[in-house]
Amino acid sequence: MPVWFRKTGKSTVRFADVHCHILYGVDDGSRSREMSLSMLKQAASEGVEAMILTPHFFAGRSTLTKESIRERTEILTEQCAAEGIGIELFPGAELYYTEETDEALAQGAVPTLNGTNRLLVEFSTDVLDAGILNAVKRIAGLGYVPVVAHVERYGSVAFDPRKVEALRDQGAEIQVNVSTLAGRYGLSAKSAMERLLKERLVDYLGTDAHDDRVRKVEVSKTVGRLFKKFDADYIEEITYLNARSLMDA
Repeated sequence: MPVWFRKTGKSTVRFADVHCHILYGVDDGSRSREMSLSMLKQAASEGVEAMILTPHFFAGRSTLTKESIRERTEILTEQCAAEGIGIELFPGAELYYTEETDEALAQGAVPTLNGTNRLLVEFSTDVLDAGILNAVKRIAGLGYVPVVAHVERYGSVAFDPRKVEALRDQGAEIQVNVSTLAGRYGLSAKSAMERLLKERLVDYLGTDAHDDRVRKVEVSKTVGRLFKKFDADYIEEITYLNARSLMDA
């Protein structure tokens, strides 16, 4: 058994999250301080050690800024510490790609993942693969690394590993939700994402947690199964090491 495979409470793995909606009162995620702290306690019990907080961000239309997200993250960090919750928090955002995005990126007005050049990007679920590919090229051309959020939601690419590979060839990284691998969105989506794992086309797993009841933080059972089914070193990379490298930047 690898030295990093461990037990902490109910958890059998360690996890670092690059996609969650735990900042309260800013989007359709956590609605209150109490809910955020509840979500963080759940995360700690699941073996989550660190999280990049990624509220929804719409270029040109969002009241959030890089500075306000950082300030809110610092406040929640203090509240987390006061409750004795041992999770590190870092600022970020989930950018919804629109025609206004490129200009905002060129101006440096879009929050990235912990101030790195990684940018968590969400697209319309009905976007064609060419649309995502062109957006990836434009974002990469501006000096950023687009991290395609929950790739399983884009039917035009998710079920074809070669199209996912094409995105990575143009500079993208790929994020998949743990809940999809748990079967929450059906066996076909789960199977498609496991195929991407088999071909090592995924760079990060994320919780995409929005609340403490329905879309809560649940990772230990599913990730523990992945360690048994796939190459363990690769699973450690996409559940912890890759995310940790952004947090330590």
